[in-house]
Amino acid sequence: MPFDIMKPKELLITRLQEHIVPFMEERGFRFSKSRVHFTRKVGQVCQNIALCSDRYNTADNCTFWTMWSANAPEYLEWYRKQWSDEKPPGDTLGDLADWNIPGWSRGPAGPRYTLTNTAEDAAVSASFRSDIEDAGLPWLERISTWEGAAEHFRKQRWRYDKAADFLLIAARLEEAHGMILEGIHAFEVEGRRDNFEELPRLRRRLARYFSEGREQ
Repeated sequence: MPFDIMKPKELLITRLQEHIVPFMEERGFRFSKSRVHFTRKVGQVCQNIALCSDRYNTADNCTFWTMWSANAPEYLEWYRKQWSDEKPPGDTLGDLADWNIPGWSRGPAGPRYTLTNTAEDAAVSASFRSDIEDAGLPWLERISTWEGAAEHFRKQRWRYDKAADFLLIAARLEEAHGMILEGIHAFEVEGRRDNFEELPRLRRRLARYFSEGREQ
């Protein structure tokens, strides 16, 4: 018996509800059909997994991928108290497209997941769920801590100032000091481009929190 023709978004939501939503709800996530994303709050951290669809999808053919992120409003509160004269940099602890998550089966150069409204969708959904369980959720758990979020930015070699803030909040002063010095070295010695004007903020943190000098 042939499957009824389905629009791409309808197909994606149907397969998610059949194969993924129950699995995610068991782990505390809520699913939004209107925005096609999963959300969960763990302590003060808000975790989000957004489903994105290819703009060229057609009936009975839906290529999709996911964007993962974690946010901590608590960081903005800390920032406003510590640096009231600076514009807050946002409360994101980290975000990645799924193909950049360590262990995800489909890397940047690989194909995305595609649903075709056939019996093969069950296997595609099973593989997608395995990636969520084995790679996505562990990564999300790691960046949902101050230390894990700091390490995420360090590995990407940007937002050293934000990474140092996370370590300061976690009372990891020695590691925060090292993060600040690593960032300064990247910009001043290695010549890395400071696209986000991190260097002035790194110098201010060095002066305020550590022995190389104190802000007057």
